[in-house]
Amino acid sequence: MYTYIAGTQVRLTTHKAGTISSIASLKEKFLQQGLGAFLIVLAASCYASVALMGKWFISQGMNMSSTLAIRFGGAMIILWLIVIFRQKKVKNRVGPSVLSFFADTAQTLLFFGAVARVGVSMAALIYYTFPFFVFLLQKFVCKQPASGRQWAALAISLVGGVLAISPFDQSVVIDNAYLIGVAVGLGGAVAYSCFLVFGSMYTSACDAITCGAQFTTGTFLGLMVFSLSNGGFVLPETFFQWCGSLYVVVIGTVIPLVCLMKGINLIGANKASLLFTVEPIVTILLAVMIFNERFTFVQVIGCAIILSATVYMQRGPKGASAPALH
Repeated sequence: MYTYIAGTQVRLTTHKAGTISSIASLKEKFLQQGLGAFLIVLAASCYASVALMGKWFISQGMNMSSTLAIRFGGAMIILWLIVIFRQKKVKNRVGPSVLSFFADTAQTLLFFGAVARVGVSMAALIYYTFPFFVFLLQKFVCKQPASGRQWAALAISLVGGVLAISPFDQSVVIDNAYLIGVAVGLGGAVAYSCFLVFGSMYTSACDAITCGAQFTTGTFLGLMVFSLSNGGFVLPETFFQWCGSLYVVVIGTVIPLVCLMKGINLIGANKASLLFTVEPIVTILLAVMIFNERFTFVQVIGCAIILSATVYMQRGPKGASAPALH
């Protein structure tokens, strides 16, 4: 009887220990998921602020290509210092930089060209059509199979895009400058899609910080070449312009990249992609509040449809690529 009671006590104790261990494991997982989600939203918000800083740079009469070169040049230095400090081995030294020299330089210049023509909110919305260009590239260039979910999301996004551009809304001035701005923005989305699709062959072979250092190197060189061939490299002139440049280096590039990659490690690329859809929402809200940009009700509906289609596509078994450096 004693042995039986003792045995029962041992089993009860073991069961209790297992329950405590399970609770501790769930708590740890919950905290991990919460931290990962926070880092992704923080990264998206930091990236969102870059578009607003771009509009401020334009209002200050700053040379955008030179300012963007400072952004990526400063980020390049910081990221390479981190790589050296961590003593990481660098693979594919040329490939990522060559890709970003063309694709990331193009998408950066085109995006801020759209900001100058159609405003921050519309440029951000147009830019966020990139998951659908990623899908088209994967389907027709990389020959990857497409699901019915992805085709449906593409059709839905086209409806949202038409509403966002608002060609039939008389309150929106549709002139040549506006149409050029839309075309420039779509060009930036296509360039960013190319950067994501073809950059994935490099990101799978090295850690995020090393890839970030290589990508920023190529983008910095591309922007420098563009600046020098279009009037020369121009430094900021005032203290506040230098502060703005430092902001986009640290808070607009390095911090969100590190937060994004850490967040992806914690919650996975698919959840990260879904959470990252807050970026255009934050951008639009800040543009409306800070710059008093006008966003009609029809455009709000178009924005909601595009983001819903993006979420719908990414919830599938083969969603769009995870967010990356931009």
